[in-house]
Amino acid sequence: MGDSKVHVVERVPQLRHSVTRLSIVLDGLARRKLSSFDPFHQVPRATVGFSNFLDLCIEELAFRSSSSFAEGAPVLRCFIIPVLSNMAPALQDKVHGTIMEIENHHHELTEVFEPCAPENRPGFRLMDRFAAQVSFNNFKINMENEALSVTNQKIKLDALIDELKDDEHAVYCGTYASLLANIRHQAASAYLIYRQGDVAHRARYIASRVTAPDAELYAIRAAIVKACSLPDVNNITLFTDSITSARRAVNPSVHSGQGHSLAVCRALEQWFANGGRSVTFVMVHSCFEWGPHHKAHEFVQGLPPVSSRRMATSLDSLCKKATATCLDSWSTMFQNKKYRGHNFLLLQNLDRGIVQPTYAQGGSWLGEVGGCLSVTTRMCRSILGHAPIGSYFQRFNIDESHRCECGVPLQTRDHIFVLCTKHKLLHSNRRVQKYIGELWYFLDTNPKAFAQRTPGPPPKGIG
Repeated sequence: MGDSKVHVVERVPQLRHSVTRLSIVLDGLARRKLSSFDPFHQVPRATVGFSNFLDLCIEELAFRSSSSFAEGAPVLRCFIIPVLSNMAPALQDKVHGTIMEIENHHHELTEVFEPCAPENRPGFRLMDRFAAQVSFNNFKINMENEALSVTNQKIKLDALIDELKDDEHAVYCGTYASLLANIRHQAASAYLIYRQGDVAHRARYIASRVTAPDAELYAIRAAIVKACSLPDVNNITLFTDSITSARRAVNPSVHSGQGHSLAVCRALEQWFANGGRSVTFVMVHSCFEWGPHHKAHEFVQGLPPVSSRRMATSLDSLCKKATATCLDSWSTMFQNKKYRGHNFLLLQNLDRGIVQPTYAQGGSWLGEVGGCLSVTTRMCRSILGHAPIGSYFQRFNIDESHRCECGVPLQTRDHIFVLCTKHKLLHSNRRVQKYIGELWYFLDTNPKAFAQRTPGPPPKGIG
């Protein structure tokens, strides 16, 4: 293709043809085999295939495709147009889900991508050619002795600054990105460049509606490009609170903020051409309130909040928005007993609020378990109420005894938590576990709780 910014346009006819054929096949399957399923009675037959399979594909393409959304989103719209063109306007108002959400919001993305950029060719990338001249110092706080760990790192940073001040051919930069809580305000990025202890240059910019890593990437890009243009500079050291954004800055592949990364790669390639030059990215946590990084923080805070009706939008910001929408919908559905299950065990967090579903850090419930398979399995059983206990056998008509080992006629989950003499109870006031930590400790202390009664295949029954 002549223009690297026009992506996969040549394949649009083939994609349209493939999608049309696939939708016909799926529609035929829906008519013949899925007609008895209630969920499909509310959906037009022509969209059944998309609702189950293509819907997921479109969602993936919507936020991870390398196509240029700003130029019409050719790949995305080749899926959406055939569906929407056959829908009456009244029907479009009734249909909800990924397809309609993308149609309403994909135009917000103004970022342009270059998957075929010269800097992105294998073997010609910056890190392929100059990996020895780019280094990363990723500092991680030791949580077991946090105060000592932070103090030691500040001592190392101070020593590094003293060394850089004595080098007349070295510059060091502090970058910072500010993301305000009000979504109507745009993010801001700033950098300060020091040479022998004095500020050589500084600047701050409005970064538009982007995520914090995007705004930090913008600050890194501005600092590196400017530092490379300064005369007699052989060493650049950049202090940032996002080592992920620093690594992304030298990655020319397609990602959110690729334009910033390409600018960094182009500037560094020309700068490295003279030889004997290096760039170092150093991680500095914001909580340190240290040196050039904290000065950049104070500098960007001096910029007043700026709002705009038409803000440039990055790919990650749309992903974040879509994720927030999904989590809100998930939390709303979770309030319905029919969705979560009538026997679902509601647990509380430390704020005494009901634990809500999320995908982050291993999920809301199992993230606390760690790598213990036995506790994980039994925790799932106890929370869902699908466990080898008497009440479950009774509910699903399974040919197994309903009695508890302690002699109670019907073994229930609450009985195991509160009254069963075969288990070590945690509370003298005999209450059901309220917190995830309590449940985990109870299961870890009582390895037979909610475990299979006998080895071998499960008993026969409806369940």
